[in-house]
Amino acid sequence: MNCVWLTGSAERLADGLDRLTEEHWRHEAVTAQGRTVPATELPWMRAREVCVHAVDRSTGVVTFADLPSGS
Repeated sequence: MNCVWLTGSAERLADGLDRLTEEHWRHEAVTAQGRTVPATELPWMRAREVCVHAVDRSTGVVTFADLPSGS
């Protein structure tokens, strides 16, 4: 994986989330699966996605058992 792309992507997401106002956080967003969720779920959804992809890489270094409970 290209670490520069990954780092840049994470930084852009963090910058974008940091710019959201209280009003923005009260809005809803539509997920790729078509679910409507409060904007406040976006950081958790991204963290969960990163955890799942860490397991998906099939390196054996990270398994679902290694993830925090509730993941």
